[in-house]
Parts: sequence; structure tokens; C-alpha cells
Amino acid sequence: MRRVLDDVSRAAVSRANVIISGEPGTGHELVAREVHRRSHSPGAPFVRVVYDVAAPEAFEFDLFGYNTAEGADRPERRAIERIGRGGHLHNALGGTIFFANLPEIPPRLQIRLARLFRSGEAVVQQVKKRIKMTVRAVAAVEQGYEEALRAGRLHEELFHLISGVHIELPPLRRRSEDIPALATFLLNESCRGAGLPLKQLSSSAQQLLSALPWHGNAVELRRLLSELAQRSRGEVIDLNDVLGTIQIDGRAKQFATGGTLREARARFEREYIVAVVEQHHGRIPEAAKTLGVQRPNLYRKLRRMNVSKLSRKTSTRQS
Repeated sequence: MRRVLDDVSRAAVSRANVIISGEPGTGHELVAREVHRRSHSPGAPFVRVVYDVAAPEAFEFDLFGYNTAEGADRPERRAIERIGRGGHLHNALGGTIFFANLPEIPPRLQIRLARLFRSGEAVVQQVKKRIKMTVRAVAAVEQGYEEALRAGRLHEELFHLISGVHIELPPLRRRSEDIPALATFLLNESCRGAGLPLKQLSSSAQQLLSALPWHGNAVELRRLLSELAQRSRGEVIDLNDVLGTIQIDGRAKQFATGGTLREARARFEREYIVAVVEQHHGRIPEAAKTLGVQRPNLYRKLRRMNVSKLSRKTSTRQS
């Protein structure tokens, strides 16, 4: 994340357009807003644009500020693009426009955007006045956007015009050391939002959260901690609270019914130990330290649960 923040600072001072790539839930909009906040004009407009597949005509009007039918000539034949007052592009003048799902915008509108950012100028439809497009474009794309480029769903020229700086966001599972601090922050945020007293995560609960893969990234983690803040009754959220609320792949689930706490612990113990061993790439001393057990005890547990071969395989593969 230090690399990401360095990229954010570099983008902010350069005034360049920005592409932010990464899995869903890794914080595209947070990064876009941080680029804007660190820019030369943090008080300027920040306009968020999300394409709605259910209302494409309304989206074109909202983005460009006028209906195509109002123009005297066809948009694709114009040398200079037109925008209307009240549209997102006009409202963002002097600031930042953030495209939250750029590849989903129809190709015809991406062509118009490419023309706009290529020329750096626009004609205001209502007064027929040419103006400079003093707008920084920041766009979010998911990992694998190369396929969208090849398939034509992402306009190549528009992509290159916007990608003055490329910021790649790592998934949460690749920065598990950040999870305890992030989880504490999100838990406090959830408690304040719900009007609840602040709660803490026990060391064992933090270790479990750090060992999970989090396919939904920070969005999934936020959802889980919000549920834990509501459900847990004590001031400290411990391992048992987390075990009762998650699947081992990190996705929140409903509380199981018809079982005791001991049965729930037994059901998750094996998967939890395997997750920690895999997090440490089969290195038993490090896994034992994370689990808070002696190394011989962990070896015995692994043998008893018949997962010793898995740990050796993981270690061999990593080496």
C-alpha cells in the first residue's frame, strides 16, 4: 500500500488522467477521492459517474448535459464535442470526474469521451461557446481489463488518453499484514455508524481475519465487521464470535442453528489451522506462532486431523 500511496501522490501533483485497476472491493473510489484530495485544487468538484444499464438514454443526458436529438449535426461527425450545462462533464470543470465502471459505458459514448479528451476542448451547447476541458479524468477498471480492450468493450484510444498514471490496487489477501489495522478501523466505523459503544477485536480474532482469503476484499471485510458489531454483546469480539459469523473462505454467513459452541469450534478448527498453515506457506514454526501454540502441539494436531501432507505439499510448492 505504500507503493499505492506513492502512485496517488505522483498522480495528484502531475494533474494527469488516472486509471485505477484492481479487483472489486479494493477501493477504486477511495483512491480516486484521495487523488483529488491531494491535488492542486482539493476544493474543486469531484463528480462520480456510474453507468446504469437500465437507463442508457438518461445516462447520456446526465453525462453530456443534453439530448443528442437537440444537436443540429450528428455527434460522431463533429470535430469538437458538445456538452451541456448541468451535465456531469460540465459540473466537473476545474475538478475531477470519476468513471466508476468505464468498460460498461456503451462504445458509442466512449468514442465521444475519447474525442473530448483528445481535443481538450468542448462547445457548451446552450451558448455555443468553446471552452477548455479543465477536467481530470479518473477511471476504474477491474483486473483483466486487457480482455475488454481486445473485445472492444473498452475503447483503446480512450483508455490510453486516460491512463496517464496507472494505479494498481492489490487484493486484500496479498496484504494480510494490513488486515488487523484495517479491521479495527472498519469495526470502529461500524460501531459509530450504528450508535454502539466501540468494541475491540481479540488477538485470536485478528489472526483468523488475517488468515482468510477475502474474495470480496475490503467490502466483504466491512460487511462482516458491521454484522459482528451488531451481533456481539461484549466489548471484545473474540475468535468464537468470528467463527460463528463466517465461512472459512471469508464470506459472511448466517449463524448456524441446532449446534453448540463446542461443535461450532470443532467444525472450524481444522479449516482455521489449514488456512493459517497455508498463509505461512507450510512453515510450521511461523504458523504455530500465529496460532499461539507450541510447534510440537501443532504437529500433533496436524497429524490427528490428517492435514500434515497438505502442509508439506504447501511448503514444497512454495520452496
